[in-house]
Amino acid sequence: MKALVLGCSHAAGNEISTPGEDDRENSYPMHLARLLGYVPTNMSITGGSNDAVFRLTEAHHQDYDIVIACWTGCNRTEAWDGKSWQAIAPGGVPTTVEEYRQQWLIHGTDVTSGRLNKVKNILAANALCSNVINIDSFWPVPCAVSWAVPESFCDWCYERNFDRTEFGHFGLAAHQEFAEYIYKLLTTKQQ
Repeated sequence: MKALVLGCSHAAGNEISTPGEDDRENSYPMHLARLLGYVPTNMSITGGSNDAVFRLTEAHHQDYDIVIACWTGCNRTEAWDGKSWQAIAPGGVPTTVEEYRQQWLIHGTDVTSGRLNKVKNILAANALCSNVINIDSFWPVPCAVSWAVPESFCDWCYERNFDRTEFGHFGLAAHQEFAEYIYKLLTTKQQ
């Protein structure tokens, strides 16, 4: 059985062990997939958006038995630059005038638009796929889908005082323990 893992830097395992680097194999959704008996493929994007999670779900879900969707912040999106999708997230450093313009236009929107965009992507992915595990990495929004856990990854880690890096990422212990927490909740629901 195969699992598709999608999300942002938290799902990509950014800075789990080395600053500035991903450790995809040790991210919480990868641990969760293996605990559930799946062979996971991690297509998460550092700085990725909910738009990217849906886009990749739509493109690849048919090749997997389950999608583990780790939903991200409301203030993120992506733009096609003519060759590839470019993640646009606050805090990114624009390298061209056009990139700066795009970030300004995107992030100058109100919070309500971002929340509605996140909800749209969550509902669309869940309508498309019959087997989705929904997890909020951060900035939860109310949405009429089944959630694996009642809190986001970041909130859960903050409440337990896990150390974090300068860029807000958590280490291996946080990822492993969060995956085990989700696993226990999911397996308890099935009994």
